[in-house]
Amino acid sequence: MNNVKKIFLLIFTLATLSPFTLLHAQTKTGCPAGQYCLLAPLPVGNPTGGNIDHVTVTGAGDYIANLVKLIIAIAGGLAVLRIIIGGFQYITSEAFSSKSAAKDTIQNAVLGFLLAAGSFLILNTINPDLTNINLTLENVGSTQKLDTSFSGGTDSTEPDGTSGGKTAAEVDCLVDCVPIPDEIPHKPPGPAGSPSAGCLTPGPCYVYSGLATKLSALNEALQHNPYNLDWEVTEMFPPVASHDSDCHKPNNGNTGKCVDATLRSPTTPENTVKFFIAINKFVSPSFQWEEPDNASRDARRLALKQYIQSRPPSDFNITASQVPQFITDIICKVKTVAHATGEHVHINWAGQAPSC
Repeated sequence: MNNVKKIFLLIFTLATLSPFTLLHAQTKTGCPAGQYCLLAPLPVGNPTGGNIDHVTVTGAGDYIANLVKLIIAIAGGLAVLRIIIGGFQYITSEAFSSKSAAKDTIQNAVLGFLLAAGSFLILNTINPDLTNINLTLENVGSTQKLDTSFSGGTDSTEPDGTSGGKTAAEVDCLVDCVPIPDEIPHKPPGPAGSPSAGCLTPGPCYVYSGLATKLSALNEALQHNPYNLDWEVTEMFPPVASHDSDCHKPNNGNTGKCVDATLRSPTTPENTVKFFIAINKFVSPSFQWEEPDNASRDARRLALKQYIQSRPPSDFNITASQVPQFITDIICKVKTVAHATGEHVHINWAGQAPSC
């Protein structure tokens, strides 16, 4: 049995070290990104029947899954070999002690194989996903790093295409207004003054088509790293409350070109900073977080400043020398608006960042 244990230990060691060897081979052979190029083909069973597959290129998860199957197959082969050896010893031996040792050999071989195969079968029976090894990390592209540039504005070119909403006369909108896309979290229509409504009944809630496109991109980004934020649009057109901004008013060139939004996630300094960075990147730098009075404004500004100072600059993809300007850019987004209704951010579809 000691020799069998040594063989299994050798197989386990090779299986553990092989990914590092394969990773080295990948850089030399130019394998596809996220794949392993095996130094030797890995023979595994063909799930559709037929001949044995010989895998040469695979992902890390598939490689480990196939390696587990291969180890079980090797264990089965070794078990059969040990049973044959034990049976031969039992037949050819006359001594009782030798026959007893042969029985032990056969018994240990059967138990070893049942242990290897049984553990896999039990897990697969309980839940097949337990044996489905997936080491693939989601690729979120350019959203993986925080883009913290707050300088300049975004492209304000009028979008091409036709309106998907009512006519301008029906919604008192002189620009290309469309219903806000369903995938963007937003409050439903409701009566004037209702805190749970995002626009006046009967709806639907409208925004400028160019803004709708940008809000869709923002919503997609907020669902993934590095943001992972839950949010909603709280005011669209026609609004349920009175506003000073032309974009909330009917029959002018800016009608529908802004929305109010807020975080459903806790409005911690960390989440607020990430929300600001995402809006700046995917919509425009022309937005502001509105507080009802100066005391609330100053308290939020201080909390944001202290949070940024407590984190290393690399968290925001900036250098130490850029920290003061970054703090200024962030806290200048927080404004006092006398009639502000709760915590929310006013987002314009395009334009320059507000002055501090």
